[in-house]
Amino acid sequence: TVSENSILSYDHGDNFYDIKTPLNNCLSTINQHHQRTSIFYNNIFSKQNSSTKINSINSYSSNILKHLNALKNLQIIYNQLEGKYLNDVNNLEYEYFQQYTKYFSLRSSIINGQYEPTDDECRLMTDRTNNNEISSNNIFMDDEQQQQDNMIAQENEEDKDIRGIPYFWLTTLKQVQLIGETIEDYDEPILKFLQDIKLKLHIGEITGFTLEFYFDNMNNSYFSNQILTKFYELQIKPDINNQDDLLYYEGTAI
Repeated sequence: TVSENSILSYDHGDNFYDIKTPLNNCLSTINQHHQRTSIFYNNIFSKQNSSTKINSINSYSSNILKHLNALKNLQIIYNQLEGKYLNDVNNLEYEYFQQYTKYFSLRSSIINGQYEPTDDECRLMTDRTNNNEISSNNIFMDDEQQQQDNMIAQENEEDKDIRGIPYFWLTTLKQVQLIGETIEDYDEPILKFLQDIKLKLHIGEITGFTLEFYFDNMNNSYFSNQILTKFYELQIKPDINNQDDLLYYEGTAI
């Protein structure tokens, strides 16, 4: 519904225009049309005659119901295969995750100033292999890198004393749109003490992962916990006991 009060008068140079009055009839016509349209559609969907009402599944013949059961069996088989696929993907992810861990640990050491990387480690690795794999031997210094090194050499003594990367995780999280939009001003002082975020994968009777948030408990005055954790359990296999939840349901009203 359009409100007539939303149309105002305005000045334009030496002329004064009152656009509210001449549009009153137009707005009234729009509102009347909207009301007639609403009544029209309400009448259509309120009719309960047999020609417009969809038959209940229970009204189908026994032959059609048998066909529907065949489709349900196919869906069950698909669910089982999908569960196996997700389980294989999870196992593969866990296998590679074991290789990632040592690099994540080194990353944390650099961020928190516990390890000072060498000059070679600070040069950007560039792919120079035919199979598009990055190798630690593919480190070279180009003109741009030489300029960066020269700028670093000109830093003042105060900057040279800084170890690690201050507020790394706060800055990183704010750059992620999905997460950054949820960070309020009062969150930032706390997140400045965030030192590391670790992921732990779980495989076995319980499949899932745990996020661990490590804080500087020596200087953090907001809480005494050094580690905050959040556990997520994943269901990668179909629940055989609840197949009816998938095969029988009611759709939303249209």
